[in-house]
Amino acid sequence: MADAQESRTPLRDDLHVPGQAMAAVGSDPIPSSILGELAGETLLHAGDIVNTVRVPLVVLDATLHVRMANRYFYEYFQVTPQETESHCFYDLGNGQWNIPALRELLEQIVPHYSTVEAFEVTHTFPHLGPKSLLLNARQIVRMHGAPPLILLSIEDITAHRRDEAAGDQQREVLALTLGSIGDAVLTTDTAGRITFLNPVAEALTGWSLQDALGQPCEVVFHLVHERTRQPLESPVARVLRDGLVVDLAPQTILITRDRREVPVADLSAPIRRKGEQLYGVVVVFRDGSDLRYLEEQLRHAQKMKALGALAGGVAHDFNNILAAILGYTELAQDAVPLTSPAWDWLGRVISASLRAKGLVQQILTFSRLTPVAQMPVSLAAVLRDTLPFLRALLPTTITMEEHCTTEGSMVLADVTQMHQIIMNLGANAGHAMRDTGGHLEVRLEAVEVDAALAETHLALRPGAYVQLTVRDTGPGIPPDVRTRIFEPFFTTKEVGQGTGLGLSVVHGIVASHSGAILVESAQGQGTTFTIYLPRFVGRLEGNT
Repeated sequence: MADAQESRTPLRDDLHVPGQAMAAVGSDPIPSSILGELAGETLLHAGDIVNTVRVPLVVLDATLHVRMANRYFYEYFQVTPQETESHCFYDLGNGQWNIPALRELLEQIVPHYSTVEAFEVTHTFPHLGPKSLLLNARQIVRMHGAPPLILLSIEDITAHRRDEAAGDQQREVLALTLGSIGDAVLTTDTAGRITFLNPVAEALTGWSLQDALGQPCEVVFHLVHERTRQPLESPVARVLRDGLVVDLAPQTILITRDRREVPVADLSAPIRRKGEQLYGVVVVFRDGSDLRYLEEQLRHAQKMKALGALAGGVAHDFNNILAAILGYTELAQDAVPLTSPAWDWLGRVISASLRAKGLVQQILTFSRLTPVAQMPVSLAAVLRDTLPFLRALLPTTITMEEHCTTEGSMVLADVTQMHQIIMNLGANAGHAMRDTGGHLEVRLEAVEVDAALAETHLALRPGAYVQLTVRDTGPGIPPDVRTRIFEPFFTTKEVGQGTGLGLSVVHGIVASHSGAILVESAQGQGTTFTIYLPRFVGRLEGNT
């Protein structure tokens, strides 16, 4: 301790100077003994104060030798005052403080600045391992022109930097995760302002993350009711108000930045810190267009199934009545002479009954209650046989073009029903173009249905199909009509020009062959019917 007391002597001497200055204000000089006592007590109190600071402190002279240090310096770096005081700072602990960045601070920076704050140094100490230290240095000005001292505080911020790195890594992982999922994700702060958008949310809203940051959620995530067109309350506002998880109401439309309208479904939830403190809101949402399309397809399929069951039941009962009418009419006709007017009248009853029987057969085909034998059939061969008949039915103002591949055109089907499909679709196209003329295209090709197409059409499965396309250049089908074209007895033709069963029959035949029929039409741009039938890949595939 003798060395330690000796190192403090210059400090005590420095305290005589302000004491003498204070004495000069009075009338009588203060004896040197009293000044020495005051200086010693002041130094003692200063030492006590310094030792209460829970950060390592060290005082260096102009030669960077240690004049004194507080007890936290000794405890933290595991050294004693004897090993520290009066020694060059760089030599402490077998040179563990000989750090280039520290030398730059003490030798280059501090001499030019009276105060240096938050100077960070990273170093590996033999007994402590790698550490991140935050250094603050301040010059202590001495009296009588003596070189200034340097007060150096050393704060260990290793844990803080480690937590920051872990937080950065977590944020990076979270950003990568949110950026990789298929749903759109946005987050807000407690004021409802955007703090994050993942790439899916950027694409769906039309806002880039850079432009959206700090914007009110209602601006980026602008919602209206599909039917009333009235703005809807932001789900973020509801979560911030109630603190609960909320869903979007049905028929919600997102108005994008470029004014597109996208049906959306979402789930909004509060983000909470530890202790349940509200930190913000996360909104997960998705484009509901595909889901809405699938729902419409499902509703249509259910409606057609119900109509088919009803039509089939009526047709069976009506068939029994027709059988009785035909039977008794034929008996009555046999009972009257050929020259009797009644014979002709009964013949007309028979003809009408036979037409009714044909109509019942179409109804049964639509309802898929009439089993048919299916065998390997070349659709290309069916087209070659059928198209001449179709051409004869069309007026000369309509041109017809065919593109039929014979390779890969085999399907398991009933030939007569395939003939019905072609004739019904062709006749409908001809009727649409009867007044203006136009062009009819029939195309047959082998295709592969992928998973994306199969997801949007309930009847399709990924795999090999034969695709039959019938395209006309007629006026197109209005949207309100297009949703009903496969309903039995629905027709836009005048009375006496159609029964409304043509497309219903086509739909029933395609469904009974495990296929699908798609319709594309726009006002003034014609109509395209596309039929997919599973391709037969048995050993007869090449015999077309």
